[in-house]
Order: sequence, then structure tokens, then C-alpha cells
Amino acid sequence: MMSYMSSHPEDHGTGPDDTHVGGPADRPVGGSDGSDGSPGSPDGGAVGGPASGPDDTSAGSPDGGPVGDPVAWLEAAIVAVGEVDLGVFSAHDCAEFLKSVERAGRRLAAVQSAQVDTLDRDGLYAADGHWSAAVMIRHIGSLSGAEGRARLRVACALRVLPEWADAFAAGTVGVDQVRRIARVWANPRVRDLLSAAAADLLVIAQHDTYRWFDAAVTQWERQADTEGTVDADSVAEKAALRRELNGTWRLEATFRSATGVVLDEIFKKFCDAELAADWDAARAEHGDAATWADLPRSEPQRRADALAAMFFDAAATPPGSKEARMLINLVMPYDRYRRELEELAGTPCDAELSVTERLARCGTLDGTWIDPRDAARLSIGAELRRVVIGAAGAVIEAGNSGRFFRGTARDAVMLRNPECVWAGCWTGARHCQADHIIPWSMGGPTSPTNGSPQCGRHNRLKNHHFTVWCDPDHRWHTYRPDGTEI
Repeated sequence: MMSYMSSHPEDHGTGPDDTHVGGPADRPVGGSDGSDGSPGSPDGGAVGGPASGPDDTSAGSPDGGPVGDPVAWLEAAIVAVGEVDLGVFSAHDCAEFLKSVERAGRRLAAVQSAQVDTLDRDGLYAADGHWSAAVMIRHIGSLSGAEGRARLRVACALRVLPEWADAFAAGTVGVDQVRRIARVWANPRVRDLLSAAAADLLVIAQHDTYRWFDAAVTQWERQADTEGTVDADSVAEKAALRRELNGTWRLEATFRSATGVVLDEIFKKFCDAELAADWDAARAEHGDAATWADLPRSEPQRRADALAAMFFDAAATPPGSKEARMLINLVMPYDRYRRELEELAGTPCDAELSVTERLARCGTLDGTWIDPRDAARLSIGAELRRVVIGAAGAVIEAGNSGRFFRGTARDAVMLRNPECVWAGCWTGARHCQADHIIPWSMGGPTSPTNGSPQCGRHNRLKNHHFTVWCDPDHRWHTYRPDGTEI
């Protein structure tokens, strides 16, 4: 079987003159010409080591041959990168430099993975009596057993996922994403199907946040693994409140997906109330200078108090009272919704779901995934809200003519993204404000296509000339006042 990356120096240029691995003179870290999109050093020179490879050959072969040179160059480059003063960079150049370092780290991890692949395929670990490549690298690197197995799993997965191997080697996909896809590959029930979905999952891994990628992979695996996924109907809902030996109490419960998503919505509302009470207490003591550190309770404590409040409120409700109605926003493609309803009615569809259909968003407002069949069940007899979503996933219908997003128009904006659209922010949409992309004062309409969920902090930054934009593929971009992207 062919390896996804050859380990021979003559094939991939691991010698002194190669510009792929090359020393500081051959490939500066963050070259000043900007050809690779990364900044140079503060004085305009390349951020790197000396003009030629170091004379130290201790990391290589005894005779100072080519085996030692690339590693010695690498160590010199690492020292040079560590000596760079980030404080002299502009915000844009600092970010670009850090991106370059991250990309280099990914490429180095890819090289390590290729070497583990070679150890495994060629059985090189056996020469020293090791049981496997995982055992050998565990010993050499003083790694945990879990880490050794994880590295071998990645190597084996990339061996049969060439597009992922190429992207990893180029540094365009992260280590966490590669490890996540390797865990999916390790599931033998979906391994054959993964090859067909690998390219689509790679696009998500390269362009979206890890949380979104992880949710997409989880959703795809659950639907692809028809044998390993327990049907929601066969899951026994159960709960137990047990007293521990030390006198404390432990609550454990299991619910089906449809029931769980409703309980989760109720629980979050109680948690929000507890958080608001903590902020009121902190501001009463510290004024507007109050911060998260001033809140009187930790998040786990607030969750426990919120759960207790749910019980107390239920106990205080008179028997026979009108049942409260919870409005749950479920987002899923209409064709998939219709298919699930038909299957529930006893007319299953024989056509296989495409990769795109398996990856389509199906969940709550804040991105909580829900099984499409459970979503269809939950909608039966419930109050539904019609929201038209375009091919790229953007809400294109529902709005009002006023200045502020209210009611269904606000909810439609929240449906555009499960979290704040600002680059790097993970604040859930339920805690965000509906903001105009093109300001109202500049003629921007109050419609979902011109709205975005932004947390309070980032919504205020628009007054400092920061902007956000959603591209045709429904990916959000954030720009600094000088026009550069964050």
C-alpha cells in the first residue's frame, strides 16, 4: 500500500538544499516579501536564523551527514521565532505572524505523522523489540499510551484519506481537526462511507470553527452509523435522585433527543435568570466596573441553583394549571423535514441520503444538534414557525420595517448563526443582540439578510469602524478599520 507521504530524503527533499524543509536562508519564517501572506521582522528582514545552516551536528548522524542538518536548522528556526517581539507588530501583522507559526507547527505535526506511518508500514519498530509503532513512539517521546495510539490512528487514517493528508502537510487544516476525523475513521462501520464524505468535511474543517466542524462530523457519523446508533424509540427515559455516603445528592437522567431539547431550552432560561441575578448583585456592589470575577457564584453553582428553581417552581404550580407552551426554534432543510414526516407516516424513502443532506444543519437556535427524526416528531402538534432559508443557509424571509429587530424578525437573525459572528467569539446566539450589518443610519434595511447575531462587546465595536460580512457560502468575516480581515 502506498504511503501518503514518502519518508525518503530524495523524494521530498529533506537534505540541506531543499526549500520545502530548508534552513533559515532557504525559507525564512515569515518572509519580508509577504509572498506567503506572513509578515517579516520589524526591521524589514526575514524572521529566521543565520544565513546558512548551523555547524552543530549533535542532533544528526555521527559524521554530520544530511540526517542531522534539517533538524539542526529546525531547532535554530524555533529559537529565532521565539525571540520575535510581537509587541512591535501591528494587529494585522501580529495575527499573520501567529498564523505562520501555527501553519509551520501543523506541517511539522504532519511530518511526524508520516514518520509514524513509515514505522508502521515497514515494521521498523520491531528491530528494537517494540510491539508496534505506537509503543515505539510512546517510548521515544515519553508519551502517554493514549497519545501514542492517537498518533498511530492519525497516520493510518491519513494513509487512506489523501486529500486530508495533503492539506495537513500544507498546514491548511489543524491538528485537532485531523485527530477528530481519525477518530471517525476508527469506527469500522462508517470507514467505507467516510471516503466519499472526506472532501466535504475537509472544506468545513478548513473554513469553519472547530466547534462547527465537530458538530458536523458528529451529525454525519450518527446518520452514517445506522448499526451503532441506537434508535431514539428504543432509548429508555429514566431518572434517579440518589443520596451519596457524604449526605449529598446526585441527580442522573437520560432522555430521548426530542424530550431533551425541550428540557434544555427550559433549563437554559432558568440558568439565564440565575446569571442575571448574579450580575445584579455584582453591579450593586462594584457598579459598572463589575466583571465576571465579581460574580458571587461559579457557573456550576448557578446551574445547580437553576435546576433546584425548576423543581421549586413546579411544586408551587397549582394542580390542574394550564400547561406552559415552549417555543422551540428548530432549523432543518424542508426536503429533509418532509422526508422524515413521510417515514413517520409509514412511507419510507428508498433513496440514500447524500453527503450534503447528512451535513445539513438540523438543530436548535444555538446550534444544539438534534436527530432529524426527533425534530420531525417534536414538530407534530407543536406551534411551527415558517422561515425561508436560501441554498447557502441564510435566512431570506421574515422581517419588519422598523429600526429594531423584534419578534420573529429578531429570531430570524439569530437563526443565521448559532453564535456571535465576530471572528473567534463563541458567545451563543441566545446571548447575542440582533445587529444591522449595514447600519440603519446608512440606509440598511431591518431584514434578516442585513442582520447578524453579535454579543454586546462586539456589537459596540462597530462604533469603532469594525465591520462584518457574510459571503455567498454563508461564512462570516470580520474586518478591522483599516480593511484587513481578522
